[in-house]
Amino acid sequence: MLKQISVLSLLCSFSIIGTASADIPSAIISGRVINCNNPYIHIARPINGTVFHGFSDRYSIAESGEFNIKLDIETKGFVKVEYHPSAYKSISFYLYMQPGDSCNIDLNPAAESNSYKITGSNNEGQSLYNLRRKQMNLGDVRFGKSFYYSDSLSAIELKDSITHIMDHELGYYEDLYKSNKIDTIFLTGITNDIQYYYACFLVEIVQNIYFGTNLPEDHPNHRSEFPEDYAELYNTVFDSISAVEEIATMSTWYHFPGGYGWDYTWYNGYYQLQRNGEFDEDKMNENLWRYIFNQYKSCLSGKNLEYSLATYLWTSTIDRYDIEFVELFEEYRSLFPKSRYQIYLFRQEERLRKFHEIANELEDTNTNPDRFVEIPSFKLEKNYLDGIHFLDSMKTIVSLKDAVATFKGKVVYIDIWATWCGPCIQEFMFEPDLKQFLRNYDVEMLYISVDKDAYHKKWKDFIKVYNLTGHHIRASKQLANNISQITGTSAIPWYFIVDKEGNLVERQAYRPGMQDKLFDQILKYCEEK
Repeated sequence: MLKQISVLSLLCSFSIIGTASADIPSAIISGRVINCNNPYIHIARPINGTVFHGFSDRYSIAESGEFNIKLDIETKGFVKVEYHPSAYKSISFYLYMQPGDSCNIDLNPAAESNSYKITGSNNEGQSLYNLRRKQMNLGDVRFGKSFYYSDSLSAIELKDSITHIMDHELGYYEDLYKSNKIDTIFLTGITNDIQYYYACFLVEIVQNIYFGTNLPEDHPNHRSEFPEDYAELYNTVFDSISAVEEIATMSTWYHFPGGYGWDYTWYNGYYQLQRNGEFDEDKMNENLWRYIFNQYKSCLSGKNLEYSLATYLWTSTIDRYDIEFVELFEEYRSLFPKSRYQIYLFRQEERLRKFHEIANELEDTNTNPDRFVEIPSFKLEKNYLDGIHFLDSMKTIVSLKDAVATFKGKVVYIDIWATWCGPCIQEFMFEPDLKQFLRNYDVEMLYISVDKDAYHKKWKDFIKVYNLTGHHIRASKQLANNISQITGTSAIPWYFIVDKEGNLVERQAYRPGMQDKLFDQILKYCEEK
């Protein structure tokens, strides 16, 4: 039995989130949403000078679309604002604020560009930062798409080139400062953030060049060796821009995953060990989540460790339910009993505990189909119905054609998913309407999971807890490869439609959340019952 955590005890340990206290310094964010169709706006304020999108609070918007929010801000730092006009659209941006600041925001979700306008404290700097941030993309670096991977570029040339770009970037803000359009505190905060962005940019290029030495020879990013000048640069970069000082956490580029704090931990917990012949891959794979947790503990301390572990636990459990995280949440509370991040972590831990309680309860028995358990974002039905069917041996189903052979004469909607895929899980909230539609038109539902053997029990637990009525296959390696060949990618979620003759007629069908388009798409191939 999982130990219960008292919500009241947690709430009593921390200040109530979402309201500002009279005796705590504050800042004001006000504004208006044009054609407002979502009555809430999410804001992540600085906690210990740090900001993380997961540690956000929800504020109400008036029927007129207006909002006026007083935020507790004890010190300067970034504020992240997010507004979701629909399930598949988000408007998000950052403000750098200090106690006493006031910013006004006009939001226009229908605008094709410039969907928000910022006025108030340091408004020209705020607008410039968000404009420039759109071009600050670490994704291309992580996926080997940067021109900095040229074999002819030496380590010193790489460093000088990135430093030159950073200095040019900082020049924009220095010009605003000289023109008295931003204040000293704003300039200092933005400068720190940009310096950490480019430090992260540099480190991740070096990391990926090293990672190339572990890739197969036929891979386009394969490297036969890690150049010595790059190894020397890698060994000194963290001395130039520290990952262990508290100021590092005040950058928006520090947190897990992929931030500078993680880069530093990866350097010590993987690169150094592997280079010295001390890396134990079996130990890492035995319990990956514990391994990462422990690596953070061995590399960081104080507020850097508190923040890094908090963002690691939150991010890793958004839609992942590995039982190992229960112990890690408990250890975090032991390490940081008064952490101000705890109130946000509790939401994730409660979801995790409820998931396993339901899975355990459904292990050997059915339950009342009218009972529901509330899990943040949508409801999970506590019922394991006869409508869940598992297809025959994985070994005999090695292609999509094999998988749909049994459904000839029926239209089939196919969901390619995995238990570790957050977007896949989010789509389950649209299942009730989808299932009713499929029943009306005699369409079969086939789920194909690409989870590996180690996740077999977890795969069945997810099916039970989310009540995924329909037919199920956990893909063999051959089937997974065949699906990747069809889609041209390993990305999921992915959806197919197969017609009554067994032909794949929609290679990239709409997802359940896009119900009107999906239903119209399916109707092309079937008739009403």
